[in-house]
Amino acid sequence: MTRFAVLASCVVVASFPLTASAQAADQDQHQRELVSSTVATAEAVLDAWLAGTVPAHYAKRTVSTMGKNLTDLIAKQQAFSSHPADSSSGTQQAFQRIGAALDRAQQAIRAADRPAAARSLEEVRSAVAPADKGAASQP
Repeated sequence: MTRFAVLASCVVVASFPLTASAQAADQDQHQRELVSSTVATAEAVLDAWLAGTVPAHYAKRTVSTMGKNLTDLIAKQQAFSSHPADSSSGTQQAFQRIGAALDRAQQAIRAADRPAAARSLEEVRSAVAPADKGAASQP
């Protein structure tokens, strides 16, 4: 084997960890974007239901679906995160608070309790700020 062939093999082998690391970072970013989009959808539907512009069955179903999606996305983020400490971070706690608030919002919609739904929406919004701050501090 020539020196060039050995050198080329080393370059290819050395690039594998860089590619895997870049893919993990891309996966983390993609998961954070999906979580953000899911929460934004739930917020928009809650706002619309509170304003009386969407029916309760639509709002309840959408908030329920977004809550389930959020749970699934968080589980995936924990499983594939390149930051093992994320599972105990303030970001994870914020996501759990958001999920619980969405559950309460769904119950409030089912009971046609607009004040409770508004409180749940405010809980979601107050939990989003720490989650966004935690995500922004990660590379």
